[in-house]
Amino acid sequence: MASRKESINRRLEELHDLLDQWGDYRTTARDPNEVLKSNKEIAKIKSYITEYEQELAGEREEFIEDKQHPITKPEIAKINRKWITGIIASLLVFLLAFVGYNYATAVNPDYDKYLAFIQEGDKLLEAKAFVEAQASYEQALEYFPGDSAVTNKLDLLKKANRLIEQEEFKEAEEVFELVLKIPLSDNQYFQAQFGNSVATEPSANNASITLTLKWQGNSLVITVSGGTPFSTNNEPYKIDGIACKDCLQWTTPKPGVYQATVERNKVTVELLAIQDSKGNSTRQRVPSYGANSSSTSGDEDTLNSDTPEPLVDDETREQEFQGLVNSGDEYFAEENFTKAKEQYLSAQRIKANDPHVKSQLKKCDEKIREKAIAEAKEIPSVSLTGGSFMMGDEEGFPDERPVHEVQLSGFRMSKNEVTVKQYRAFCELTGRQMPPAPSFGYKDNLPMTNVTWHEANAFCKWVGGRLPTEAEWEYAARDGGGAARYSGGNVLSRLAVYDGNSGGQPMAVGSKSANSSGIRDLTGNVSEWCSDWYYRKYPSESQQNPRGPGSGTDKIIRGGGFNSSPNSTMDGDQLRNTYRNHRKPDTRSASVGFRVAW
Repeated sequence: MASRKESINRRLEELHDLLDQWGDYRTTARDPNEVLKSNKEIAKIKSYITEYEQELAGEREEFIEDKQHPITKPEIAKINRKWITGIIASLLVFLLAFVGYNYATAVNPDYDKYLAFIQEGDKLLEAKAFVEAQASYEQALEYFPGDSAVTNKLDLLKKANRLIEQEEFKEAEEVFELVLKIPLSDNQYFQAQFGNSVATEPSANNASITLTLKWQGNSLVITVSGGTPFSTNNEPYKIDGIACKDCLQWTTPKPGVYQATVERNKVTVELLAIQDSKGNSTRQRVPSYGANSSSTSGDEDTLNSDTPEPLVDDETREQEFQGLVNSGDEYFAEENFTKAKEQYLSAQRIKANDPHVKSQLKKCDEKIREKAIAEAKEIPSVSLTGGSFMMGDEEGFPDERPVHEVQLSGFRMSKNEVTVKQYRAFCELTGRQMPPAPSFGYKDNLPMTNVTWHEANAFCKWVGGRLPTEAEWEYAARDGGGAARYSGGNVLSRLAVYDGNSGGQPMAVGSKSANSSGIRDLTGNVSEWCSDWYYRKYPSESQQNPRGPGSGTDKIIRGGGFNSSPNSTMDGDQLRNTYRNHRKPDTRSASVGFRVAW
């Protein structure tokens, strides 16, 4: 009997290892058929684990595995061969058609539409949505069939195809990744001129932007040419440094030149930045007001105004300067630092080196930043009274057992999942880069996703908190340790965003009902990182404020997401409060976000 028990325990270790391997493979598999295969193998492994554990507990007779259909390790190279071959073959056909299109189709010039379809196609290609990407590229071809990057893509795809024929699958995948990284060619850029149907490439100096700034009375005249303007005359260039979006009315005094006038008190920076539709930009210092001077960047052939600039006497300038400083000081005393800064900047254009103005501008920037940081760190939360509850589910999967007592001290938890807006503010104020956007994009009120565990943890620390422990998460989800299946009750549609109502993407945080503690989206919308390392079995003894093991390979993820199902063929109900999941801490997922605890 002892020999049988030892054998079962060894087999359980093997099965757990296989479970991890198939779980990792399912995460990286890009072929839907392989995801399905992974799901079947994982479900089978979990059922074997349950059978063996029941035998050890004396709840069933001796369990014998199906020897005709043994569980195997995922063989990535062989499994992916058909998928890689199919993808490259389809792209070869597409790119051959792409090149051939040059000789058969007239150009319909529309740079904006062309670029939009190319960019969308690139995003879809990176997301491995190959059919959709092909459709987007085909639409782009209707506007501009010439593309030197196609030759490079085609050569690499041919190389990848040869590697597949030689069964060098890893090398083929590496080459295929290079295809995805090929940027747009420089000679793709064009614009339609004067309603002509022939698209021409811009001249060499069109890549740079020429900017002239000049005072006329109480207004700053902005004259821009060059680069690639946006298609609308309402806003041919983007300007950073103007206090309002609708302050500018653009005119075209001559072809290729755009001009706008803005009142002095609407100019909020010393350096005005101009950007065109392709991201080309230039910055120029705003000249001192009343100095009869102009400031120019780029070429010197920009249209200059024929209107003479009125002279302003010293006494008038001094009075205006002092009035602006006094106004700025009043706003500063009222702690309206944004308004104060506007006044000081206007004063600085009259006297560029006034020490009081310089000092106050520095203080304004510091105060504005302090306020922005304080506002960004204000995460609405609720306080949860500590207590004791029974964690886990005896009828769940092996890693949800055994049910054991957990005692928690009081803690706070954010009412909602951290939003895109909150995380973007964190990045802007700390100099970080936003993670790559998911396919549904980043909208301010959506939960922040595609963050690694490390990035989520860094945000929590920045706002003075931390990621919740797994025990805290389950305690909060169960309304203080209750027995409800879902957080907030048992009517799933009222309290969760899941695969039955999501449309394939998350909703704005807080769209569904809160639980009795006032916390939303613990069931559904996106799954959430916890602080603990994952471990396969709960301890049987009572625990107080558990923090999980001291090390591991995966971090705990809790809660269902917008793509979770209450009737999964592999996991059953993925939305229940006790369901556990895990990922490596450096991975990203469009369906995984986080919230804060204190």
